[in-house]
Amino acid sequence: MPTEIVSNHIPCQIEPWIGPEGDEVAFFNATLAKVNGHTVLLGRIVVEETLPGQVDMSPFLGVVVENGGGYAERVKIIDLSPWRRKLRVINIEDFRLGEVDENGSALAGINVVVGTRKGDPSPFPGIAVIRNLHRPDDIEIEEMFVLKEEEGKNTLITSKASNPLVEGFYRPDGEKFNHVFAHFTYNRATEEQTVSYEYIEHPPKYGRERMGLTGLPIELPTQPGEESRQLFIVHGSRPRSYISFEYGIGRAVRIVDKEGKVRWIAEKNALLLPVEVNRPRFFDKRPLYSTGHVTQVDENGDAWLIIAASYNDEAVAKVTYSKEEVIKQPIDPVSTRVPNAA
Repeated sequence: MPTEIVSNHIPCQIEPWIGPEGDEVAFFNATLAKVNGHTVLLGRIVVEETLPGQVDMSPFLGVVVENGGGYAERVKIIDLSPWRRKLRVINIEDFRLGEVDENGSALAGINVVVGTRKGDPSPFPGIAVIRNLHRPDDIEIEEMFVLKEEEGKNTLITSKASNPLVEGFYRPDGEKFNHVFAHFTYNRATEEQTVSYEYIEHPPKYGRERMGLTGLPIELPTQPGEESRQLFIVHGSRPRSYISFEYGIGRAVRIVDKEGKVRWIAEKNALLLPVEVNRPRFFDKRPLYSTGHVTQVDENGDAWLIIAASYNDEAVAKVTYSKEEVIKQPIDPVSTRVPNAA
């Protein structure tokens, strides 16, 4: 049964994804797309051989489709090991699907973990080309790219797969980037890359290294000649203890004026407060809270779906709320200060 909640005056529904055996679907870092009337879920899947505490190192990407009966069924498993070897990386994680085009293709932002000369693994933003999302049985990864100019993660792609120039955002790694997103372009043919930094004032509950843009932007209505405005859903966390985090999901508006200058306004209060989605499987006393990963508007344009994946237990829940409600509710900003980007 869906759980009705109201957070920051915006009503939501939360319900777990249930598999054909009646079990909650187990994933780590899930992403979702609405294609041809069905919902496709991609995520790092837990297999029997996965060791406790090693879920985030699983090399398998699972494909699940939600059918009309309210249940979900796994249709395919994609082994990421060949891509690890091809890219010479330690891990590939955190798939975030972009917009699906008419051919069923989409770009996905990924985190790619690379070994450094110092021996410490470091995350870098990456791009995956996903094909055949309109035919879930035939979904495949066509190509992957790693942006090695700078360490970063939580990559979100805002351009279509048909565009050779990829555009998107990622979260630069390091303390000096606590309030900064990197806006990048990447030419898939020439491998040329550009990066600019955009400052966003956000409250502590949106976290630091874990903060990211969690969904494709909504274009807000403006008059001709006015500055453009895009509404994003952001996620982040703050530590509660050494082993647990509190997650929040909120809104932020990216404003570009007629001269091309960018500023962000983030709201003070979270849209969705921490939600416990399942009990821990390996750590009985570890609090479990969810984080929204990728948000997309459905074909009718009137509903947003957030996939919420618990930090340790991999259970997946679906959060549904009205796009109209998200747009019309005023944003109480964190700050009116607009500093220069780092």
